Amino acid sequence: MPNPGSHTDLFTELPVRLYSSLRTIRIYPPSNPQVTKSTEYVTDALKEIFHRKKEDITIGSSEQKILINGKPIPEKDQQRPQIRGLVELFETLQIRTLTFRANFSTSDCGKLLEILATASGQFGPEAPVPELLRKAGLTSVTVDETQYVAIHKGERVAPEGRILPKGSFLQVSDAELVQYVLAESGDSAHNITDLSTEDLQRLFTPVNQIGGEASGISDSSETLKKLIQRLDEKTGPDEKKVVLDRSAAALAGLNSDLLARLLTTLPQADTSSTLLKKTVQQLDENRLEELLIGIVNSIPAGTTTDTTSFTETLSGSDKADEVRKITTRIQEAQALIGLAEQPTPSHLLPSLQQPDWSAPVLVTALRQLAGGQQKNISPENFTNLLGRYEKELSPTVYNQVASKAGTRMATLDDEELGRILVQQFKGIFGRQLYGTVVAQMSDEKFENIAQELNLLAQKKIDVPLGNLNDEEVQAAYQRLMQTVRGEKLRAALALHQQQREQDQQQGRDQVREKIKRLLGGDLTVLNDDHFIQNLPTGITQLLERDKQEAVDHLLTRMVTGLRTDDTAIRRGCAESLGRTAATLAEAGQWQRLDKLLPALTMALPHMEDLQAGFQTLNVFERLTRHHIEQREYNRAVSALDPIFDLTVYSDDRTINLAQHAQNCLDRLADPILLDPLLENIQTDNQDHDNSQYLISRMGSGAANFLLTRLGKSEIREERELLLNLIEEIGKPARNALLLLLEQDAPWYITRNIIRLFRTIGDPDCFTTLAPYIHHEDIRVSRELVQTIGIIGGHARKRFFLQELPRASAELQPLIVRQLGKIHDEGVVLPLSDLLIKSAGSPHPHTEQLQTEICIALARLRSRKAVPALKRVTETKDVPGLNDYSSAVITAAESALHAIESETSILDEPNKPANVLQAQRLRKHDPLAEKEAAILRKAAKGYKEEAKQELYDLVINCARNKDFSNAERLRERIYEIDPMALTEIIRSGEFIEKEKTGAISPNQLETWAELLEKLDASEFSAIYHELEERTFASEEIIVKQGDQNDELFFINQGSIKVSYSRDGRDIFVSTLIKGQIVGENFFDASFWTVTLTALTPVNVSVLKSESFHRWQEAYPGLENKLWSF
Repeated sequence: MPNPGSHTDLFTELPVRLYSSLRTIRIYPPSNPQVTKSTEYVTDALKEIFHRKKEDITIGSSEQKILINGKPIPEKDQQRPQIRGLVELFETLQIRTLTFRANFSTSDCGKLLEILATASGQFGPEAPVPELLRKAGLTSVTVDETQYVAIHKGERVAPEGRILPKGSFLQVSDAELVQYVLAESGDSAHNITDLSTEDLQRLFTPVNQIGGEASGISDSSETLKKLIQRLDEKTGPDEKKVVLDRSAAALAGLNSDLLARLLTTLPQADTSSTLLKKTVQQLDENRLEELLIGIVNSIPAGTTTDTTSFTETLSGSDKADEVRKITTRIQEAQALIGLAEQPTPSHLLPSLQQPDWSAPVLVTALRQLAGGQQKNISPENFTNLLGRYEKELSPTVYNQVASKAGTRMATLDDEELGRILVQQFKGIFGRQLYGTVVAQMSDEKFENIAQELNLLAQKKIDVPLGNLNDEEVQAAYQRLMQTVRGEKLRAALALHQQQREQDQQQGRDQVREKIKRLLGGDLTVLNDDHFIQNLPTGITQLLERDKQEAVDHLLTRMVTGLRTDDTAIRRGCAESLGRTAATLAEAGQWQRLDKLLPALTMALPHMEDLQAGFQTLNVFERLTRHHIEQREYNRAVSALDPIFDLTVYSDDRTINLAQHAQNCLDRLADPILLDPLLENIQTDNQDHDNSQYLISRMGSGAANFLLTRLGKSEIREERELLLNLIEEIGKPARNALLLLLEQDAPWYITRNIIRLFRTIGDPDCFTTLAPYIHHEDIRVSRELVQTIGIIGGHARKRFFLQELPRASAELQPLIVRQLGKIHDEGVVLPLSDLLIKSAGSPHPHTEQLQTEICIALARLRSRKAVPALKRVTETKDVPGLNDYSSAVITAAESALHAIESETSILDEPNKPANVLQAQRLRKHDPLAEKEAAILRKAAKGYKEEAKQELYDLVINCARNKDFSNAERLRERIYEIDPMALTEIIRSGEFIEKEKTGAISPNQLETWAELLEKLDASEFSAIYHELEERTFASEEIIVKQGDQNDELFFINQGSIKVSYSRDGRDIFVSTLIKGQIVGENFFDASFWTVTLTALTPVNVSVLKSESFHRWQEAYPGLENKLWSF
């Protein structure tokens, strides 16, 4: 059977790609991408061929043809321009072959192409191509300049340089080569031992098969006879032995039909017998039987010669018994074939029932029927033979025969097996035999045979197959493909199942062994991923066997491993613990899981395997669900916390786990679980706190649940409760609230939702919320203004300025109040203009608007507002002019006073802010002088000294608890030297340390309730802005009518609140420790009451300017202080 690879597209494409790449490299420079692409194009083809063939690849040129591994490419491809060009190149450079080895790389390919392209240029090669390759260090490709001859099927390429004088490139015929070797052309001195095995094999090939002239020699058998004659007459014993050994190897390499013809014509001589024995000695059982069948088939009809003489010749060899056994089997097979449709003789039936006899005889008979010389054997003989086996044998026996025969047939060579399989295997036995053969074939053998049949069906090759036509060959190909799919699949499944069972058993044994080692304290077993994955199964088996103590001991070992310094062991312990926890959850081991909860939480960050992390989170989810269903709410809180924490405190490393944790929370937000939790909160029973905590941690799912209940609620108290719960959920509820806001709802629902955004909203919500300023209900609009003022960010200024002129009279004061909280020069003139334009007959709404404008301008403290404010105050001196009420004029006077007393930085744009601040500080604070001196020193170039002095000043301020100046001066270090990272970091750490120690335990206890509303960062921000004051008993703290720009935190004592009317002092209330007082503090108005110390009083005072400095960073701070 021809080598199927020699006819594939890839083999044909290789020389085409090689020549195309040569043309490319001659056109473009080596660095051009086209050259790189062409080089890779060649090496990719070679890599694919190496992968298939596992041998060196040789491209040769002979007789104007291109050959691959000695085989000519198809004739139609020989005429392609690239092939013709490659032939011409080879002739120009006197190259006969290029041989590529498996280590041929892309780099080597580039070097080779460059050498060949240069050598084929205008001036020709500077040296022979082999020499050029050696100079370039190319060892993965070799060049042979020897002349090669193209030959045909079943034959090799003969290197002519081996048998011709060196340097000769004559195109000689095969007959002339034979004459030369046998010294018939005048060179009697030629030494026959120079012949290699390949040389001899070519000599034994019939000349007429090559297609050359006979030149007086009509058959290779004559050549063999002459060789034997020369060995007997002209060769010494040692040379004779060498040539006989090589001749035997050459004959053993021929196809069986040719070998049989040659051996049957050997002359009767001792040398012939020796050659026969040596040849047969190199044949395996299949080749020997094929040879004997060939000898039988090659005996001319009517001759008396038989295999007896052949057997007798071999009687003294090691193969004598095997030859006699095979000969007998051939005769028995011939007898079965000769029966045709006749009944089986009785003397054959007992033998036929023996699988050890009938299986080998069947294979031999099929080989004879499909032999290369049996062209006249009809398909009926094939069918009759198989039918006889099916008829005479029981199913049990013919199953055994099919198995034995099929296994033997699968070992035959590709060509012979292909000739057998192309026949029709009819009947149950025939199909079973066919399936067994296909199942036993190797993948390579199947591919070769299938490709051969496919090429035969397409008439791309021509191999004699008796009386079969093209349709029958095509049917044989389809039959083979259909059978192999089923048989190979069944075989693969059976093998896979067997291997799987073996692997599982081996795995179980390994797990048991490593469990013992783990129980003994060997934590290194947890480095094995296979063990980690299978450990839960082992623990399940221990639970089923009630080995509770062993399970606890294993869990203890894993928990202990979490504290080891070995990263790999820690990871293994964490992942095995997570996977084991999943197994315990399946088994309902809730108490064990409760005990493992802290360890699982600690293990989660160490899990590199996401699957183990996901399993652990699922365990937390299942444990939370179980405890809620069992009304064990305290334990449910512990199980839920790790899930919630991961959604809040995740980073890039845990982002996937965080997403899975969010999915767990979404699943837990199940009405079946949330309904009883909400009921506990509404009834205020003993589980109220835990239930409220659980709902607040269940995220957006719980928010959706509460919003649904809110939409259905008709009870105000219930709605307030639901709103508070949604507020506690915080940011996760934001998206749900935004979606609900877009739906139709009663005004109070809309207002309450907008109010929630004060604490859970951010500037991203602005676009959705802003349109509600035009809501039909003024209460919604008012709520919207308050909310936008808190969360609106940079967009709120433009928004409020746009809405102010078109807002209702009731809404305008609120908008002005919010504008006054924006420390931006851009709002001063619009407010001043509105103050002037609103002049006219007093009206309650107008008076309120004008008063709010004055208060806002007072807060902004910009001199640009002075003209408008003076215009208001001047009206009181004009008789009959009633444009502004007395209250408005008083507010304008207070605003002017505030502006005159402390000028804002906004009013002096030509001076840097730090200079202005330093100027103001020097009027009131000695610290400013030190600061100014340091800055002057830095300006003169003494930056290192200035930097150190400024650092020391920061530390001194922090020690004196002057944190405001400490923070401000720390920023100055950066101004002096942006690279002073050490000083900046160290000073920041020192300030934080001092802040932490500045809060006394007594104050923490006093303001415990406030701390519940504020987070740590908010409390710290305002705490260190506080100024401590003390008042004696009966001392007035603030007087009615004073400017209200301070908020008082009562640390000790009690304060009387009263106001004066008609000369009488009217008592309002008494304030005690832990309360806050600051009437209208957030709107910068005036005190309408008087505060008097009833006992010695200690208060902490928060100034308005300090509060506004932190308001941007903590937008929810005002709302929290106001509600407190």
